[in-house]
Amino acid sequence: MEGATATALLVAGGADGLTALQTAGLLSGLPYTFLVCLICVSIWRAVKVAAGDLDPEGPTFAMGIFDPFAPQPYNEIRQHLKRTGDLFVGFVVNIVMAPWTVAKVNRRLNGSQGSWFITVISLMTFGLFILFHILELSFNGAWAIAWFWYIGFSTIMTAVRIQV
Repeated sequence: MEGATATALLVAGGADGLTALQTAGLLSGLPYTFLVCLICVSIWRAVKVAAGDLDPEGPTFAMGIFDPFAPQPYNEIRQHLKRTGDLFVGFVVNIVMAPWTVAKVNRRLNGSQGSWFITVISLMTFGLFILFHILELSFNGAWAIAWFWYIGFSTIMTAVRIQV
């Protein structure tokens, strides 16, 4: 049945049929991903019971399967709303302004000597990383060049980090 469906998609669609066939293959395998995740947890629990580390009749998991999607520290967040907001804004700013943060750390470590070089190079490599991801919309393969520039940025970050 699958072979007939694949043949029909390839004959009817040509190159687009191949894309449709690949998409259908990926989508048909998606439910099994969740099944495999549940099986991994079950195997882990069975091994712990077999090793004697877990009582089979004892308490259940301390965390439910959907708990990571609905954390419960709402009261604590409300009590410290300003601090939590400042931390979140700082997190977002540091993602966008990562080169500037690297340059500030380098300036603190080395004074003003050579800090402009690290600032310019880190801004350039991170900016090219973003630019080539945007250029992926225009031509295929730009993502590979973007990741090349990100590796360069990571190298600069590592060089500064080693000094800490």
